[in-house]
Amino acid sequence: MGITILRWLSLVLFIVGTIGVVLGDDQGGCQSQASGLAKECAQYVLRTGPKIPPSKACCELINTIDIPCLCNHATKEIELIVSMEKVVYVAGLCGKALPHGGKCGSFTIPPA
Repeated sequence: MGITILRWLSLVLFIVGTIGVVLGDDQGGCQSQASGLAKECAQYVLRTGPKIPPSKACCELINTIDIPCLCNHATKEIELIVSMEKVVYVAGLCGKALPHGGKCGSFTIPPA
C-alpha cells in the first residue's frame, strides 16, 4: 500500500533533520544542499523501493548542488536512510554523472 502524505512528510522531515545533525554547519553548504535534496528527491534516493527515474524538479535541484560534497560527507547514519547507489543513479539520469571508481558514501561507482 502507498505511503500516506503524513507519513511521507514525517519521513522527509526526519531525513532533513538527520542529515543536518550529521553534517553540522561546517560543511561548506552541504547541509543546505542535503536538505533540498531530501525535500525534492527523497522518493528517488531512499533505501526502500526500486530505482525510479527522478522528476524534473529533482533533476533541476541535482544540477545546482555539489553531489561529490554530499557523497564525501555521507555517514553510516545517512546511509541507513539514503541509498548512495540511488544517489549515483539519479545524478547520472539528471546529467551529472560521477566519475567511475569514485565513492559516494560507501558505494563505489561502477563503470558504465
